Amino acid sequence: MLRAVGALIICRQTNRAMMQLRSQAERHSMCWGLWGGKLIGQEGDLEGLKRELVEELGHPGVPNTIGISHIYTFTTRNRHFRHVSYAVLCEEEFNPVLNDESAGYCWVHLNQWPSPLHYNTGKMFKSRAFKETLKSILSDEFKTN
Repeated sequence: MLRAVGALIICRQTNRAMMQLRSQAERHSMCWGLWGGKLIGQEGDLEGLKRELVEELGHPGVPNTIGISHIYTFTTRNRHFRHVSYAVLCEEEFNPVLNDESAGYCWVHLNQWPSPLHYNTGKMFKSRAFKETLKSILSDEFKTN
Protein backbone atom coordinates (compact mmCIF):
# COMPACT_ATOMS: atom_id res chain seq x y z
CA MET A 1 0.00 0.00 0.00
CA LEU A 2 1.24 3.48 -0.87
CA ARG A 3 1.03 5.70 2.22
CA ALA A 4 1.19 9.49 2.51
CA VAL A 5 0.65 12.16 5.14
CA GLY A 6 -0.31 15.81 5.08
CA ALA A 7 -0.50 18.75 7.46
CA LEU A 8 -2.91 21.63 7.74
CA ILE A 9 -0.80 24.14 9.66
CA ILE A 10 -2.90 26.44 11.84
CA CYS A 11 -1.70 29.53 13.71
CA ARG A 12 -3.30 29.87 17.14
CA GLN A 13 -2.79 33.66 17.32
CA THR A 14 -4.49 34.47 14.01
CA ASN A 15 -6.73 31.41 13.52
CA ARG A 16 -5.40 31.15 9.97
CA ALA A 17 -4.05 28.14 8.08
CA MET A 18 -1.00 27.96 5.84
CA MET A 19 -1.60 26.32 2.46
CA GLN A 20 0.92 25.10 -0.13
CA LEU A 21 0.74 25.92 -3.84
CA ARG A 22 2.15 22.87 -5.60
CA SER A 23 4.85 23.63 -8.18
CA GLN A 24 4.52 22.93 -11.90
CA ALA A 25 6.97 20.03 -11.51
CA GLU A 26 4.58 18.16 -9.16
CA ARG A 27 1.46 16.10 -9.80
CA HIS A 28 -1.67 18.20 -9.38
CA SER A 29 0.45 21.26 -10.17
CA MET A 30 -0.62 24.79 -9.37
CA CYS A 31 -3.28 23.59 -6.92
CA TRP A 32 -3.48 24.52 -3.27
CA GLY A 33 -3.13 21.71 -0.76
CA LEU A 34 -1.63 20.43 2.45
CA TRP A 35 2.06 20.11 3.26
CA GLY A 36 3.42 16.57 3.23
CA GLY A 37 4.07 13.61 1.00
CA LYS A 38 4.75 9.90 0.68
CA LEU A 39 6.11 7.83 3.53
CA ILE A 40 9.41 6.00 3.02
CA GLY A 41 9.75 2.29 3.81
CA GLN A 42 8.41 1.42 7.26
CA GLU A 43 8.31 5.07 8.36
CA GLY A 44 5.47 5.86 10.75
CA ASP A 45 2.92 8.57 10.01
CA LEU A 46 4.21 11.16 12.47
CA GLU A 47 7.84 10.40 11.70
CA GLY A 48 7.17 10.87 7.98
CA LEU A 49 5.11 14.00 8.58
CA LYS A 50 7.91 15.65 10.55
CA ARG A 51 10.45 14.70 7.85
CA GLU A 52 8.22 16.08 5.08
CA LEU A 53 7.63 19.34 6.96
CA VAL A 54 11.37 19.92 7.38
CA GLU A 55 11.90 19.17 3.65
CA GLU A 56 9.10 21.46 2.47
CA LEU A 57 9.26 24.28 5.04
CA GLY A 58 12.94 24.33 5.98
CA HIS A 59 14.42 23.57 9.39
CA PRO A 60 12.81 23.11 11.94
CA GLY A 61 9.65 22.45 9.91
CA VAL A 62 6.91 24.16 11.89
CA PRO A 63 8.46 26.47 14.49
CA ASN A 64 6.77 26.87 17.87
CA THR A 65 4.60 23.77 17.39
CA ILE A 66 1.99 23.48 20.12
CA GLY A 67 0.32 20.24 19.07
CA ILE A 68 -0.42 17.74 16.32
CA SER A 69 -3.77 16.01 15.98
CA HIS A 70 -5.26 13.61 13.43
CA ILE A 71 -8.04 15.23 11.39
CA TYR A 72 -8.85 12.93 8.47
CA THR A 73 -7.93 9.65 6.77
CA PHE A 74 -8.63 8.80 3.15
CA THR A 75 -8.16 5.28 1.79
CA THR A 76 -8.92 4.24 -1.79
CA ARG A 77 -11.59 1.59 -2.27
CA ASN A 78 -8.99 -0.90 -3.50
CA ARG A 79 -6.84 -0.11 -0.43
CA HIS A 80 -3.77 0.66 -2.57
CA PHE A 81 -3.40 4.21 -1.21
CA ARG A 82 -3.92 5.82 2.20
CA HIS A 83 -3.48 9.50 3.09
CA VAL A 84 -3.59 10.60 6.74
CA SER A 85 -4.06 14.30 7.44
CA TYR A 86 -3.06 16.09 10.61
CA ALA A 87 -3.68 19.55 12.02
CA VAL A 88 -0.46 21.12 13.27
CA LEU A 89 -0.98 24.07 15.59
CA CYS A 90 1.75 26.67 15.93
CA GLU A 91 1.94 29.78 18.06
CA GLU A 92 2.83 32.36 15.36
CA GLU A 93 2.65 32.65 11.59
CA PHE A 94 6.04 32.17 9.92
CA ASN A 95 7.67 32.37 6.50
CA PRO A 96 8.79 28.95 5.24
CA VAL A 97 11.92 28.29 3.17
CA LEU A 98 10.29 26.54 0.21
CA ASN A 99 11.83 23.75 -1.81
CA ASP A 100 11.12 22.97 -5.48
CA GLU A 101 7.89 21.14 -4.63
CA SER A 102 6.18 24.47 -3.88
CA ALA A 103 5.36 27.42 -6.10
CA GLY A 104 4.19 29.45 -3.11
CA TYR A 105 2.24 29.54 0.12
CA CYS A 106 -0.43 31.64 1.79
CA TRP A 107 -2.01 32.11 5.19
CA VAL A 108 -5.82 32.04 4.93
CA HIS A 109 -8.72 32.21 7.36
CA LEU A 110 -10.21 28.82 8.10
CA ASN A 111 -13.00 27.94 5.65
CA GLN A 112 -11.83 30.67 3.23
CA TRP A 113 -9.66 28.31 1.21
CA PRO A 114 -7.70 29.45 -1.87
CA SER A 115 -8.57 28.22 -5.33
CA PRO A 116 -8.06 25.95 -7.11
CA LEU A 117 -7.77 23.35 -4.37
CA HIS A 118 -6.14 19.96 -4.88
CA TYR A 119 -9.12 17.68 -5.59
CA ASN A 120 -8.73 15.50 -2.50
CA THR A 121 -8.01 18.48 -0.23
CA GLY A 122 -11.22 20.11 -1.42
CA LYS A 123 -13.12 16.89 -0.85
CA MET A 124 -11.72 16.65 2.68
CA PHE A 125 -12.59 20.29 3.50
CA LYS A 126 -16.21 19.65 2.43
CA SER A 127 -16.62 16.50 4.51
CA ARG A 128 -18.66 16.59 7.69
CA ALA A 129 -16.07 14.42 9.47
CA PHE A 130 -13.30 16.95 8.76
CA LYS A 131 -15.41 19.93 9.83
CA GLU A 132 -16.50 18.29 13.08
CA THR A 133 -12.99 17.08 13.92
CA LEU A 134 -11.41 20.47 13.19
CA LYS A 135 -14.02 22.23 15.32
CA SER A 136 -13.43 19.80 18.18
CA ILE A 137 -9.66 20.13 17.94
CA LEU A 138 -9.77 23.91 17.95
CA SER A 139 -12.21 24.04 20.85
CA ASP A 140 -9.91 21.76 22.85
CA GLU A 141 -6.98 24.08 22.03
CA PHE A 142 -5.00 21.17 20.66
CA LYS A 143 -4.55 18.76 23.49
CA THR A 144 -1.28 17.20 22.37
CA ASN A 145 -0.95 13.52 21.53
